[in-house]
Amino acid sequence: MNIYVINVLFFGFSVFLISILILLKRWDELARRWFYFSIFVTIWATYYAFLINNDTSQDYALYAARLGNASAAFIPVAWLYFLSNFLNKNLPRICSLGWFIAWILMISAPTNLLISSVSPSGKFIHYSEPGPLLHLHAFHFF
Repeated sequence: MNIYVINVLFFGFSVFLISILILLKRWDELARRWFYFSIFVTIWATYYAFLINNDTSQDYALYAARLGNASAAFIPVAWLYFLSNFLNKNLPRICSLGWFIAWILMISAPTNLLISSVSPSGKFIHYSEPGPLLHLHAFHFF
């Protein structure tokens, strides 16, 4: 385990613990939406930590990259829902489009369309090789 893995795991669990503290402090719609957002971030961070760990096998790193990106597909939508509640705005068209794209990315995550393989890059033994739908994933975050 390297320092990068420890940092990402610390980040993921810190986000989750902060959301639990917020839920204990106030139990309203805003806190629940922050909790949903933090769940997706925590799942992504956990799988990303397995991806950048040099001690994992290549098959497991590919599996972690695909599951992590499946969870990350819902981060923009959860963030948009949180912001719409925080700002008291109703954004039905944008949220519907976000959910549609997130489900397409999640369904395509186990295939080669999102992450085709993992290969060495720099200090990391496992680095995600993009598939054709990873560009949609980047657009979704934008």
